[in-house]
Amino acid sequence: MKKKQKITLYRIIITAVMLVVLQFLPITGIPRLIAYLAAYLVIGYDILRKAGKGILNGRAFDENFLMALATLGAFFLAIWTKSGDYLEGIAVMLFYQIGELFQSYAVGKSRKNISALMDIRPDYANIEKDGKLEQVDPDEVAVGSIIVVQPGEKVPLDGVVESGNASLNTSALTGESLPRDVKEGDEIIHQVETRNNVEALFFTDKQQVYKVRLSELEDGKVAQMGIYLPGRLGMEEGENILAMVITGDYSGYVLFFFAGGKCAKIPLASYATKQNRRKLLKAYSDKEPLAKLLFLPEDTELAIRTSAGRMLLVNTAQIAAKTTRDSQGVAVVTLKKNQTIASVVPAETLELANPHRYRVRSLPATGALIRAEDEGEQMSLL
Repeated sequence: MKKKQKITLYRIIITAVMLVVLQFLPITGIPRLIAYLAAYLVIGYDILRKAGKGILNGRAFDENFLMALATLGAFFLAIWTKSGDYLEGIAVMLFYQIGELFQSYAVGKSRKNISALMDIRPDYANIEKDGKLEQVDPDEVAVGSIIVVQPGEKVPLDGVVESGNASLNTSALTGESLPRDVKEGDEIIHQVETRNNVEALFFTDKQQVYKVRLSELEDGKVAQMGIYLPGRLGMEEGENILAMVITGDYSGYVLFFFAGGKCAKIPLASYATKQNRRKLLKAYSDKEPLAKLLFLPEDTELAIRTSAGRMLLVNTAQIAAKTTRDSQGVAVVTLKKNQTIASVVPAETLELANPHRYRVRSLPATGALIRAEDEGEQMSLL
């Protein structure tokens, strides 16, 4: 459980205890209102804050606004009728936060599982040359080559067992961690099950995006995707894939951070087409060099680091979405001449000593100088 989830859990427990205690305290009138209001703020202050930000950003009718309206409405109704029954409003917020906690935990667990699946592909294959084993990139292994799988290693490529028998770990090919017994002549082939409506979007460094249904991709190509995809998608010579997004409903956003400090937040729905087009031009702006491309299923907090040694934590809800795919976006980071965005990563991946130091209330912002205790938090640049 992450730090944010633990804090939410503590707030839930504290609020529940306060409600139980308040049921037995013989207080009425204003003191009773203040006591219940304190319990309400413990469990709902973040929802009120998000609702306020949503209104300021022109997104009033989101779930945070509706929750704030419903619960505060219950409070005002209790005050108006002088019933003193404030429990209902707090209970609604309490159960909502419990649901959000379970959802956050489930999503986090799913992300870890997906990350684990992404990490199962080996970085090398053993090729025997001149009586010695040489480690090479699996993408560079020619068809018909003989590879050697040593004890404890994963099978990096599809193939047929030429000699020997063993219990192999084929998780890099099948996604299953269970051992598989193979002998001479057995085939080891990658298999993928997909839904027909699931599509993969490939964003390239030529400001283009290629779309293909996963069910149309050939089986047995995972270890050679770098070679297979450019030809399958019809990419231009010298064009490189920057990122892949898997979607079934085109929900979420693609964020394009440009070196000069701007960010274009484009709904993934902007890349959906009724004509089933496979290639879209002007997938993002070419006015500035791209510093980072991120797909986010929902708004989250990001850590942006600049070449000037500064960092700022920005919630993507603060960034206004643009429906035009090649929009230059809005200014997010204030930079001086020759300064650029160095990296962008989810804030939850960092363990900052004092994250509040880097959080900003409005955009664009300069950020704060990175302290020595936070220098060790490395960020990767796409």
